Formats: sequence, C-alpha cells, structure tokens
Amino acid sequence: MTARLRLAVAAATLAAVPASHAQDYPTRPITLVQPFPAGSPVDAMAREIGVDLRATLGQPVLVDTAPPEAGVEARWNALWGFQVSAVERDAFGALMRKDAVRWSAAIQSARIKLE
Repeated sequence: MTARLRLAVAAATLAAVPASHAQDYPTRPITLVQPFPAGSPVDAMAREIGVDLRATLGQPVLVDTAPPEAGVEARWNALWGFQVSAVERDAFGALMRKDAVRWSAAIQSARIKLE
C-alpha cells in the first residue's frame, strides 16, 4: 500500500465514525413541555411536531400541558422552563413557547445540562 492509499483509507474510516455513533440517537423518550391550555395554538403545534418527531425518530413523544386548574405556580414553572429541568433523567425534554427570548435566561439559570 502506498502512503496516499493508507491516508485515504484512514480518512474514510475516521469520517464514518461520527455517523455510526449518532445512528441510534435519540435513545430515550422525548417530552415537549408547553405551558398553554389544551387546544391552544401552541398545544396544537406541539402535538403536530410530536407526531412528526415520533415518525421520524422512532421514539415516544409526550406533550406535557400545564392545565389551568394546576394553579398559578405550576403554570408559571412551565412557562419559564423549570418544568423542563424536572424531566426524568432517562428522557429528553424540550419547551414549546411562542417566544424564545423570554425563557432562555430562565433555562440557563436553571443549569440544565444539554447533550
């Protein structure tokens, strides 16, 4: 084998490593948290996204809604992303909001680990 051929084989082998590593991602259930009442536009969008995610990724997707009767504190926690940080460690959590600017600081201050 020439040096160029060895280099080409090594490069091709190394290029395939990231793709093979990510083939089974995600391996855990996904929870979409949305703080608006059931039937709201954000809830409908979250449910449609959940159906598409399940079909594409092959993982269960749960849309978690903070019901109005849950109380102001529960809705506030969901609204500001604190409910996302409480998602079980064996699941992925995502927050559905109409605006990303308001909740980004709350999620950062909650020290949520991102993978």
